[in-house]
Amino acid sequence: MNILDLNQISQGFAGNDILRDITFTLSEQDKVAIVGRNGSGKSTLLKIIAQENQPKSGTIAFQKDTKIAYVGQRLNITEHQTVHDLLKKGFPSLVRMEKAIAQLEKRMSTGEILSEKDYERYGNLLDDFQVSGGYEMTSKIASIANGLDIGDLLSQEWQTLSGGQRTKSKLALSLVKSSDLLILDEPTNHLDLKTTDWLIDYIRHYKGAVIVVSHDRHFIDQIVKRVIEIENGTSSMYDGNYSFYVTEKQVRVEKAFQKYSDQQDRIKKMKQSIHQLKEWAHIYNNEKFASRARSMQKSLDKLEIIQRPNLTEKNMTMNLSADDHSSKIVFDIKGVSYNLDAQPLLKDIDLTVTRGNRVAILGDNGVGKSTLLKIVLGLQQPDSGVVNIGPNLSIGYFSQFESELGSEETIIESYIKQVPMSEADARYQLSKFLFYKTDVFKKVKTLSGGERKRLRWAQIIGQHPNVLVLDEPTNDLDIGSIEMLEATLDDYEGTVIAVSHDRYFVKNHFDLHYVLKNHQLVKTIYKL
Repeated sequence: MNILDLNQISQGFAGNDILRDITFTLSEQDKVAIVGRNGSGKSTLLKIIAQENQPKSGTIAFQKDTKIAYVGQRLNITEHQTVHDLLKKGFPSLVRMEKAIAQLEKRMSTGEILSEKDYERYGNLLDDFQVSGGYEMTSKIASIANGLDIGDLLSQEWQTLSGGQRTKSKLALSLVKSSDLLILDEPTNHLDLKTTDWLIDYIRHYKGAVIVVSHDRHFIDQIVKRVIEIENGTSSMYDGNYSFYVTEKQVRVEKAFQKYSDQQDRIKKMKQSIHQLKEWAHIYNNEKFASRARSMQKSLDKLEIIQRPNLTEKNMTMNLSADDHSSKIVFDIKGVSYNLDAQPLLKDIDLTVTRGNRVAILGDNGVGKSTLLKIVLGLQQPDSGVVNIGPNLSIGYFSQFESELGSEETIIESYIKQVPMSEADARYQLSKFLFYKTDVFKKVKTLSGGERKRLRWAQIIGQHPNVLVLDEPTNDLDIGSIEMLEATLDDYEGTVIAVSHDRYFVKNHFDLHYVLKNHQLVKTIYKL
């Protein structure tokens, strides 16, 4: 039975159509991914399904009494509210019963003798609270919080949380809610591999339907049975996981191009025949030739023209080259240790990186991976140990938080500051990263996460580094941009060290894997 039925949904802003005639159904236990480029309308569609926004046209119908779990960008958070308080919002009816029980118990604790009606109400509330799972509420919150690695944050106030901690807390709120339809928008952002695996297992065992938008290819490959692609405002359906979608899309594009080519050949031949018949009609003064030409022209006019398929998507143009070769030994780290708040974070770290190595550093959140990169680069000093940096290095550092971008600067100002050149040349270079015309005068602080990543890549590539040090380089990029980055790194002749939670990225493009665990760095054949 269908839990959701979308029929010809369209949406637009400022006169531009974002979505056109989106139509699909969702059954009670469907697991579906929505994919598409940044700005294609994926999140807009999720908000329409979650009934946060209304479509411009079309209809959306749900199975009766369908409960939806979706947490948008805005949350009604009161001052001093803790993460545990936030997660209890996933149980509104239980919280109401709990408050009513607490009020009655408070009255009794003061010695007040309740009326028979109040005693009866108190008993009914206790029964309803138990039957509805009230006594399991706290344990469910703890289970979800521990799975997402935020169990130690439950007593912390929302206002004190980092951006990543808030993202995980909002995801937890979606999961604790009792629901028939779970809607997730980039749920693996800020999740490490262990937590992502926990979420994969959770969704696989979730009894209801799931709609997810994610750039994490491994994640959606593991959980979905259907992919809906949004491209140029319209939707296409693929009955399989992400790997199937990639293969099937290529087959469909090739077939579509063949149909387009066959029709173009047919049109060309028809036009040649019409021209020839008209010439013959004129030369021989023959009405039969003229009639045949008119008849063929009518057939041509009625022909439904097949549009030329888009064989290549608009991506960043990334030509990454090094001006000079680095030394053979790029980094040589011996016995490095580092304490954070008097507690060991890194202990006796040894790592040698030679020219041309592709090194991936893996590990859970908070174990010190980013700190290790900063120590390698000399941006942070170790408490003990030695870091030897080879000569003739030109390092491109891609930090997780884009600290190299000045928030008050415009795109072009930020670019020229890192890569000195004329404004005309800068505009040309920025166009390769999809910053066109007046886009270059936007303030950096107004950019989306993906746009900030593109700008930082433009700066790095303009510097022609022979060593790349990358901290979560695929975060906030759409799948097309990630694939372009991967192809660029494959052709790059320099050295690459990266911290990443993206399994596809690490598995297919790095040959040396290290795991940072229990304060130590261990070379491993890591199961991805």
